[in-house]
Amino acid sequence: MRRIQLFLFTLAGLGLASPAQAVDGVQEINAACVPVGCFPGDSPGYPVELSAAGGRSYRLTSSLTFTLAEADVDAIAISTDEVRLDLNGFGIRGPAGGGGTGRGVFAVGVSPLQSANPTIVNGTISGMRGRGIELDQVPGVRLEGVILVGNAGGGARIGPRSTVVDSRFEDNGSTGLDAFDQSEVTVRDSVFEGHTLIGIRTDAFARVEGNQVNGTGLATSGYGILVGSGSRVVDNIVQDATGSGIYAGTASIVKGNVVQGALGQFGLFCNRECRVVDNTVHESASLGVDVGSRAIAQGNVIHDNGTIGLRLNANSIFIGNAISDNGTTQVDLGGSTNGGQNVCTGPGTVAVSCP
Repeated sequence: MRRIQLFLFTLAGLGLASPAQAVDGVQEINAACVPVGCFPGDSPGYPVELSAAGGRSYRLTSSLTFTLAEADVDAIAISTDEVRLDLNGFGIRGPAGGGGTGRGVFAVGVSPLQSANPTIVNGTISGMRGRGIELDQVPGVRLEGVILVGNAGGGARIGPRSTVVDSRFEDNGSTGLDAFDQSEVTVRDSVFEGHTLIGIRTDAFARVEGNQVNGTGLATSGYGILVGSGSRVVDNIVQDATGSGIYAGTASIVKGNVVQGALGQFGLFCNRECRVVDNTVHESASLGVDVGSRAIAQGNVIHDNGTIGLRLNANSIFIGNAISDNGTTQVDLGGSTNGGQNVCTGPGTVAVSCP
């Protein structure tokens, strides 16, 4: 016992920390333990390794901060499944300037399945030179209460059947949340602001609900929200997209969204066989709402867009829409059918018949 006490005293005297101990089964991560390894399975130094040897529950107890000289250093690596990482109100803070490739949290292993179903909650990842969270193709990711700000390589890249809720993505390079080629992703009640290309990008069967997307930056070819076929895009607000507001794939439901001030090709586009219902689209530089063939456009309010208010395609139907004060044309039928109860108003307050 005396030798152990002497050894710990010597570590303290040298300014070295002993590995953090688990509290109620939760392993602790902090800046002091990183140089010696924070728990079983974690080698000294970065990245901190969350492996089966350390268990499946981890908590930050201090922020992890990186200098310009550490711009290529990754912070936390996940190599086992079902990991829960509680940022605990602390942050992973990169140098926020210059080049580099360092990531906040990323997966390692021979297969993305090795790191399946990770959960990251309650804290900030900022200023990393790579992505804030790089869990490409890892299934079942859950991000909740996470703030990703100023990560040069993008906010987060996640795999199929993942969920993002109550989180904030701001100024993370080109894309806030990237789930390209990843299906069944849910994004709810989150904020996306200031990305240079796309706020939210997912593939088929996504659920994108109750989010706010502001100012998707520099590229007119970009999008506020971009989802694949069979998706639900519901009750989102998309404002001041330098590109287009919402793009939804075939057989999607786009309902109850507000799109304002999109500067790209359109405010809202949905491919064929869509239901576009109860949206408000206004002040887009070009088209307001553009829907493909065999679609339904119902109950939308479409006004003050630069060229065409509502453009339809063959075998579509529009019902009960209020379309007014669009630049060149209120409705472009494109072989569709007027199902009735539509109100079209030209410049000023003069009512015009919907075609």
